Amino acid sequence: MAEGLHTASTADRTRRRAQHLEDAGTVLLAVLLVLAAAGCWAAVTSVHGATTDRARAEARQRTATEAVLVYDIAASGSRVSGQPYPATVRWTGHDGLPHTGTTRTELPGDAGDRVRVWTTADDRLVPAPVTAADAVAAAVIAGVLVAITAGATVLGLGAGLYRWTGRRFARAWEEDWARVEPVWIGRARQ
Repeated sequence: MAEGLHTASTADRTRRRAQHLEDAGTVLLAVLLVLAAAGCWAAVTSVHGATTDRARAEARQRTATEAVLVYDIAASGSRVSGQPYPATVRWTGHDGLPHTGTTRTELPGDAGDRVRVWTTADDRLVPAPVTAADAVAAAVIAGVLVAITAGATVLGLGAGLYRWTGRRFARAWEEDWARVEPVWIGRARQ
């Protein structure tokens, strides 16, 4: 071997290969993050659009109707924590006839108290229509879920990549040390 020329050791080749793979993996992870951001935006706009369309459709199909409580609704006992109160109500339908049904109200009340209910054209009780705030909330939740999922995936892939390349670098250092250490501490001359 000519003086001054250096042939690549196995450790050098291992280190170079690991560095190339780590660099390529880093670029891939950056691309995945950009795709994740695009996917997050797509989920937000899709969910918001779908929920807004649903809100418009429900607003056309449902009518706010004044009803009367048939029975007292006590402030305790009949309510599951955080849930609306079940209530039996009576209202006059679109056809002018009296109707009775079960719905949910946010507040307790006495028999005869007036409450607002939502009905369809055929006088069925239905929940209140979805609101614009519901559409925003659904979009935010979808965006957060997609962001968490995509972020965790990219983070996991990155951790795996850097753990793998870290082991390769450590092996290369061990090989270098095994080659240099005897010369460095003088054992090789003995």
